[in-house]
Amino acid sequence: TEGQKKYDFWKDIVSAIEHNYKTTAFK
Repeated sequence: TEGQKKYDFWKDIVSAIEHNYKTTAFK
């Protein structure tokens, strides 16, 4: 459904932000 697409989209964004935060935070 359209809502599921938006959910997956934001989930990908959040995981990408978390990944970037972790990689920069622990340099």
